[in-house]
Amino acid sequence: MVKILIAEEMQILRDCLKLAIESGDEFEVVACASNGLEAIEMAKIFEPDLVLLELNIPIISGYNVIKEIKKINSDIKILVLTIEENEESMNLALQKGADGYFLKNIGFEDLYVILKSTFEGSSFYFNNKEFMKEGEYNTEPKIAGDLKIIFTPRERQVLELVVKGMTNEEIARRLQISIGRARNIVTELMNKCMAKNRTQLAVMSINASLVKDI
Repeated sequence: MVKILIAEEMQILRDCLKLAIESGDEFEVVACASNGLEAIEMAKIFEPDLVLLELNIPIISGYNVIKEIKKINSDIKILVLTIEENEESMNLALQKGADGYFLKNIGFEDLYVILKSTFEGSSFYFNNKEFMKEGEYNTEPKIAGDLKIIFTPRERQVLELVVKGMTNEEIARRLQISIGRARNIVTELMNKCMAKNRTQLAVMSINASLVKDI
């Protein structure tokens, strides 16, 4: 189970986030912090896998919290949850080591998908500009609506074959991977793009120009 630390000043938001995150069986909220100093101390004590961080948290700024938690353990994923919709804030958070940056106006279902995918190595940003941590992926970020989705090279290969109408078995043969592996990648792509099925995934990918011309 993925251990999560919530760092948010407002108790009602902490409680709501905790309820939403623990509604499934994949995440456990191991601690909640109301300020930056508590967040850093709790990261040391509870060793979370992922921190959900309000950027404007009091006592110690969110930017410095990111920096200090990454010093504790660089493998801890940090997702910034904020109302700051500007490039400067996002760019600074990423420079400090944040693994994702998104706004508080998202729904709980979207939050769940973002938490899961970020823990598995993807990065999500809500912004009109393209930002990506240097060297993290060997591919360009693409935009689906307002949600920025960054694919790994293997995911992009599979996505292009899904758009061509290939089955999991055909994808597995083409890429010389197991059928189970192909199925898992397709499922993860549907989660990332919030598609209900592979047909919707293909249509969304074409409409949002997520794949090269077929």
